[in-house]
Amino acid sequence: MVWAKICAARGWDSIESPGYGKGYVEADTVWLQLIAGMNALRHDRNMNIVYIAHSAIATVDDPMTQSYSRFDIRLHKRAVGIFQDDVDAILS
Repeated sequence: MVWAKICAARGWDSIESPGYGKGYVEADTVWLQLIAGMNALRHDRNMNIVYIAHSAIATVDDPMTQSYSRFDIRLHKRAVGIFQDDVDAILS
């Protein structure tokens, strides 16, 4: 829905239309607006905010140990970074 909103606002056919990675950078503004709105609810209305997302299993190839699997949030890596910076806990 975030990508659709950005594409509609900018008149793009897809999030990839503006060139390498530029659409995802534009989508960051929508993610930040969402988080700002949720933080306003948390501070002004004393509400608890819980984000629910699908997970993806990623294999981590660590050269110092054996490879292992890790659960990640199934979002674009830029969006994951934005959420990881803002939330108190990520539980799986």
